[in-house]
Amino acid sequence: MSRFYQPPVVWIAVLTVLLLPFIYRGGRERWMNLVLLIAVVGLAIPAGWTRGSREVVWSPYQKLSVFAGDGREPGVNYVVTVK
Repeated sequence: MSRFYQPPVVWIAVLTVLLLPFIYRGGRERWMNLVLLIAVVGLAIPAGWTRGSREVVWSPYQKLSVFAGDGREPGVNYVVTVK
């Protein structure tokens, strides 16, 4: 998935879809497992964001966040942070 520059929520959503057959085979715990998987997908959504950034790009190796330059340095329009 990293080759296609996808954020963590896509990774977790694909994993959730792959785990669904195993959840439906379960007994009473089926609903609890389904709720937990949905919660994990929901928690993965903010992992793909960076507050204040113009854009977040997921490369195969790292998360790149693009911020607007602060105007203190001439010719610097954007700042890229790597995480």
